Amino acid sequence: MQQLGENLYAVNYNVTEVEIEGNIQFNYDVAIFDHIPTYDDLVNALIRTRYSACQELALHRQREEKITEFQEYYDYCESCKVTAREIL
Repeated sequence: MQQLGENLYAVNYNVTEVEIEGNIQFNYDVAIFDHIPTYDDLVNALIRTRYSACQELALHRQREEKITEFQEYYDYCESCKVTAREIL
């Protein structure tokens, strides 16, 4: 986590190392917060990179009909929790 300014924080995740023309560089995604993020803030931000709140509600309502889609969503949410714990 990096403090970018007063009440502005960046969290880098999905960090991968790549070699480009003999130089090591890093690719990553960034979540920006206007406060020090909590575990719940991080999990929510990570989930939002793939699912909107409306999509989540739809998946929950249809989890009996869309079993495979719901399982993919659930697995992704669990991976977001692991990532958030690793960041903190």
